[in-house]
Amino acid sequence: IDGGGRVRKKLSSREVKQRLAFYGPNPSIDAIQPTLEEVITFLQAERNRELKICLE
Repeated sequence: IDGGGRVRKKLSSREVKQRLAFYGPNPSIDAIQPTLEEVITFLQAERNRELKICLE
């Protein structure tokens, strides 16, 4: 989480390319940043993955 209180997740290069394709060659920084919904989904997936590892 950066100083502005926004959550930043590392985008894979594939995701970055998809977003650049979607937003055009000069996207705003906000356009590249994940939405809150994406972040929540990502964090839930990470937590579920960790829980599965613990249960095995």
